[in-house]
Amino acid sequence: MNFINYFKLKEHGTDVKTEILAGLTMFMAMAFMLIVTTNILGEAGMNKDAVFAATALGAAITCFLLGTIYNKIYIAGPSTGIITYFTYTLVQGVGLPWEVGILAVICEAIILLSLALTNVTEYILDSIPDTLKYGLTAGLGLLIAFIGLQGSGIIIANSNSLVGIGDFRTAQCALTLIGVLVTGILMKKDVKGAILIGIIITYILGLIAELTGWYVVNPAIGAYSLIPTQIINLNVFSGFMNYSFNINNLGALTASTSTMIFFIVTIFIFLFIDLTSNLSTLIGVDSQMNKFDCEANNRDCDSNDMNYNVETKEHKSKLKEAALPAAIGSIISGLLGTTTMVSYLESVAGVTIGGRTGLAAVVTGICLLLCLLFSPLITILPQFVVAPAIIVVGMLMINSIRDIDFSDASEGLPAFLTVILIPLTYDIGEGIIFGIISYVIIKVFSGNYKEIKLGTWLLFIFMVMIFICIKIVYPVK
Repeated sequence: MNFINYFKLKEHGTDVKTEILAGLTMFMAMAFMLIVTTNILGEAGMNKDAVFAATALGAAITCFLLGTIYNKIYIAGPSTGIITYFTYTLVQGVGLPWEVGILAVICEAIILLSLALTNVTEYILDSIPDTLKYGLTAGLGLLIAFIGLQGSGIIIANSNSLVGIGDFRTAQCALTLIGVLVTGILMKKDVKGAILIGIIITYILGLIAELTGWYVVNPAIGAYSLIPTQIINLNVFSGFMNYSFNINNLGALTASTSTMIFFIVTIFIFLFIDLTSNLSTLIGVDSQMNKFDCEANNRDCDSNDMNYNVETKEHKSKLKEAALPAAIGSIISGLLGTTTMVSYLESVAGVTIGGRTGLAAVVTGICLLLCLLFSPLITILPQFVVAPAIIVVGMLMINSIRDIDFSDASEGLPAFLTVILIPLTYDIGEGIIFGIISYVIIKVFSGNYKEIKLGTWLLFIFMVMIFICIKIVYPVK
């Protein structure tokens, strides 16, 4: 059986060329996370060379598993929420060694694998109210867009208002805006590969800006040169040789009861972020795929077309199939020495140009492996080059907000809290915690407690326990 039949390209109405283009586009949209992850985990005291190699390899393996086992256009990479919590809360905040964080990652991945082999993952998704599912997708869209705007310098820190507008006299801001507009124009004209073309155009303009002196190179602020000084790095795995996982550092777990409790809470926080990230990606990407398929067939798209319906047996089966390879990939990633891999919303970038099967995910995985050799070309890309793609993907994801019933406060307010807290806290978990808790409280005290499912009650109890542990008893520093 050849790979065309294996991936059922004809059944999905696609071809090899389209899938390759989709895979390349998704890679370009998520490649910046390799740099972000390396830098953030480096601040936790980890070897940066080893982190880069482990992250690229772990993400590639997970993409291969998702593509070949699940045969869906889902790619994977490190979770922004997990790596930030890992470094700034677990290591720098609480003071635990990074080895403890890696152990938490491995433990969480094993639990996820156990859940994937049962119906628990489906039950959890079914227990999340629809209004929070829509809010979750929209909130993640805002987070992605915010990351793009922040990385490009369009949004900057402001001591008075926390955030402010950047300086458009700089090449980063100006070229990001041009890239977004060019991508938007290409998408409106239905140009296949619009997002990838937008990235390439932004890179070319950035190269010209550097050669003319407009774009000033300053690695200290992430303004890397777009001109490569080295093409191939054959020593990318050398960091592994110097990568020391000190088992003795795990003794910090037994230092106190509070430390052990915090470690257990951390595992569940990682698990929750992992689950919600993967599930929200399934919801978001499937809804966008249905949307584009509706438009391609010139038929109207109602809410059933636009949203991921978990009530069917087929969807529940697909959810288990998706969770299993993600869990295996996360275990391997933890053993390699990096954080959990989650499915990425940047998968939508591949959907928009016609990608439909796991072949596109495999192509992205191959690109990640090539990163190991061509790391000098990847690491020189400043965030503003890929920012237009990230911002556009955020725009596509926020579309789900229109299905939230804001006329009903018991539905609209919890969804709003979910939407707004995810980008403002840089944490998917915060949005879900406040969303679930507020949903149940408002339903109960407004006399609509019968609308709450048993699974939602269980999630509510769990969220309250997490809230008490990490916000009151052992608050995050």
